[in-house]
Amino acid sequence: MNDIDITYDRETKKYSLGIETAYMFKEPRKKNECKYLKQILDAFTKFMDDNNYSKDYDVCLFMSNPSTDTSAESIEELYMNFKIFVKGYCKVYGF
Repeated sequence: MNDIDITYDRETKKYSLGIETAYMFKEPRKKNECKYLKQILDAFTKFMDDNNYSKDYDVCLFMSNPSTDTSAESIEELYMNFKIFVKGYCKVYGF
């Protein structure tokens, strides 16, 4: 079992991100979920650094449909989508 998987679909030409969500976290549950998500983000960040991918993907808000999609056309876009998700999720729950 992997905590994070990145797969590439040759037909759609998109990368997809999957994270393991079958864990039961102890109380305070939301705090521990955020800790877990941040650990996964740290691993993704290390992957980006180790493979010389840019972590500065420009998300354009103009005429877009804002979302935190788990698929993207590039690794950089996928990273930014996940980073936005983790930061937003943890912020909403006060962590």
